[in-house]
Amino acid sequence: MQRLLFLLALVPLFATADLPDDDPEPPVTRPRIALVLAGGGARGAAHVGVLKALEERHIPVDIITGTSMGAFVGGLYASGKSADEIAAIMQNLDWNQGYQEDPPRSAQSLRKKEQRDRFQLGLNLGLSDNGQIKVPKGFLQGQGMMGLIRQSLGGMPDLASFDSLPIPFRCVATNIETKEVVVLERGNLAQAMQASMAVPGIVQPVEIDGLMLVDGGVVNNMPVDVAKAMGADIVIAVDVNSPFHGRGELNSALAILDQLSRFLVRDNMDRQKALLSGRDLLIKPDLDAISMLDFQGVGKAMEQGEKAAASALDNVSVYALTPTAYKQWRQDLQQGPQNPVIDAVVIEGASDLDSRWLLEQLGVGAGQRYDEQRIEKGINRLYATELFERIDFELQSEAGKRVLHVRTHERSWGPGYLNFKLALEDNFTDASDYQLGMSYTRTKLSRFGAEWHNELEIGQSQRAMTELYWPFDAEQHFFAQGNIEYQRMPLREYLANGDINYLLEFDRTTTTYKAALGSNFSRWSRLQLGWRYVDGSIEDDLGLYLQPLLGANNLHFQQHGPFLLWEHDTLDSRNFPRHGQRWRVELRRTEDRVLGDSSTNSYYLVRWHPAFSSGNHALAFDLRTGSYLNDKTQPLTTFELGGFRNLSGFGRLAVSGKYLRFASVDYSYRVFENNFGFFKSPVYLGMTLEAGNVWEQKQDVSFRGNALIKAGSIYAGVDSPLGPLFLAYGQNSEDESSFYLSLGTDF
Repeated sequence: MQRLLFLLALVPLFATADLPDDDPEPPVTRPRIALVLAGGGARGAAHVGVLKALEERHIPVDIITGTSMGAFVGGLYASGKSADEIAAIMQNLDWNQGYQEDPPRSAQSLRKKEQRDRFQLGLNLGLSDNGQIKVPKGFLQGQGMMGLIRQSLGGMPDLASFDSLPIPFRCVATNIETKEVVVLERGNLAQAMQASMAVPGIVQPVEIDGLMLVDGGVVNNMPVDVAKAMGADIVIAVDVNSPFHGRGELNSALAILDQLSRFLVRDNMDRQKALLSGRDLLIKPDLDAISMLDFQGVGKAMEQGEKAAASALDNVSVYALTPTAYKQWRQDLQQGPQNPVIDAVVIEGASDLDSRWLLEQLGVGAGQRYDEQRIEKGINRLYATELFERIDFELQSEAGKRVLHVRTHERSWGPGYLNFKLALEDNFTDASDYQLGMSYTRTKLSRFGAEWHNELEIGQSQRAMTELYWPFDAEQHFFAQGNIEYQRMPLREYLANGDINYLLEFDRTTTTYKAALGSNFSRWSRLQLGWRYVDGSIEDDLGLYLQPLLGANNLHFQQHGPFLLWEHDTLDSRNFPRHGQRWRVELRRTEDRVLGDSSTNSYYLVRWHPAFSSGNHALAFDLRTGSYLNDKTQPLTTFELGGFRNLSGFGRLAVSGKYLRFASVDYSYRVFENNFGFFKSPVYLGMTLEAGNVWEQKQDVSFRGNALIKAGSIYAGVDSPLGPLFLAYGQNSEDESSFYLSLGTDF
């Protein structure tokens, strides 16, 4: 009876909204309606359906509180977006991208591409200068998810209070140090939303006002109390929490741990439900068929949310405004685009690095229009330097000027980093190889980004390298680079004597010293001019070949001379490229010394590797040409071909010569995307057509008849987290064929 009297008392208040616009209206008072949105992962898309039902019935919302996914949807609605706009965001966002934080290859500098391509197990374990190994505070740093939130929210300055949003808003997070509830009511809205969504142990805690904050669902998954503290008269709470697992589902340790987590969430939600009064509403959509991680099912979740809200809201239509009044209310919520001219850019947090270098990486400066997409691309470039765990930005008004603040959070587990590689190769007949490798990079040796990089590889081949990279200016336009590399690798040579083929095995050992000056024309293009010195030997342990010729089992040689190298790389993937191109142009002059004799040799090598794609189809081309300029001398090193996609059918580097011509086309079809959220592992089927050869004499170089070796291959490939995995079969016009199995980077 009291509820009926209360509703009847409200009728004349809402009826006044039907008066003509030109008639004076007395002040209208109505109950303050709060929307409380619970956390629940992908199930939280049901909140959007509830918003649609509210809009269809012209029921206004005066207060919004939310936790986790409820904070995401609630923050978007509080910022002035409509239910339809939020629905489009939910359906079009690549949610898995939020869990993939490795910067795309296209955003990496040429130097980082080289390091990542060789050491693809990018664990980035920290190593301090005193030898202590460090790990991040979370499996993810939150940079990818923050990008999605900013993309969804649009430009939003820091706010002294979230009450100044079109709809007053609060979201809830957990202080991971004390387990206390933290109600976020001011500051950066995107950061607050992310803090409320940061799953403990998976995503690194978000630091706000000195507090380490994680997902609020741990302590208050449906903040009814917060809404009532803000002055709500009527609460519409939406419960999208997951049910308990049944006995049949409790079949693993992870399921047991997840069940315990659900106990904690259900317990705090029950306490919040107890705060609901008789005039409040609790909406619980039927989401049994949708899991927390089922972001493919957001459309179904929205439908279920709208369906559940429709039946509940039909009984409270008295809360509705007239169409005219509701239209005006919605218009008052709208915020126009904010793209003013930026007056200044301030980089914060990176004390060890020159701000000019950071601004160069960012690519955004004073005098430019505020363009969020452009800024996000700049943030991605900064993040791709692998020096920061998080980067945030916001546009603030200071003394009448628009200042873009970029807040960098340097990695807490550096400044040295360890990465690893695993590589296997087998042709199922006479050749197999493996390699294990580790790299160590000490970053921030100078304010301009100097670094010391080291590599160690063991297996049938051994390699060790140390390198110092030293930029001279903030923009890294000019640099010096020097390295020392030791390598020991087996050589296999087949010699024919009548009908008998002899397999000769040698060990080639080299120590290479290299120094260069260079210029980075862009992040993807550089030129180096330097000097290279090689001291090496070839060892014939069995004495079957060198001993009869030289009277010794060891052949010592030296090589030195200048080189000029230009590289350009915009490929999106080294092994499965779909767009971009890669250039390598090298000129080298060497003086070779062996057995007391010396000769001077010069050569050039040009390689172009472009890629194109449409949908799941991709074409990649590989064009190479190289020649020695002196036909009368025999250099110590020559051009080599052989192996999968490199004159398939031959063994790896089976043919060599002073003159190289090669062309191939590689078609691939992406069969499965295999997007697992934290990583992608797409599967490809492909084939190659190849033609090329190497020659010892210039006069033999020809593209006619049998001068070119024709080859082809078919393959299945997986771009796995361990590196590229290939199973292939190749055959060529020399009646050579081979199967190939490989995992990891090239040897």
